[in-house]
Amino acid sequence: MHDDRSLAALLGEAPQTPDPGFRFDVFARVSARARRRAAFERGTLQVAAFTGAGLVLALIQFASAASGAWGPMLGAAGALALSGAVAFTVIKGPKAALAVFRPA
Repeated sequence: MHDDRSLAALLGEAPQTPDPGFRFDVFARVSARARRRAAFERGTLQVAAFTGAGLVLALIQFASAASGAWGPMLGAAGALALSGAVAFTVIKGPKAALAVFRPA
């Protein structure tokens, strides 16, 4: 991907002269596609995790366990999830942590 002709194959027709703007457009489109793919993978993982959690709770309820039996487990899981979210936000740095809580 070092010449304009191979880059042009991604968008259509190649320019006759080297064009830095054309290369920028190609790289912008490729990076946008990579970001969308990563976002789709993250979303799929979240859907799978919540579906699995719902399935586990339904199975516990189906097994006739009293709701008080699995209440502490849900509380512990919620506390771990919250602490994990805070940890990942803080690991990103103070600017990212403030950006999460600042209104847009």
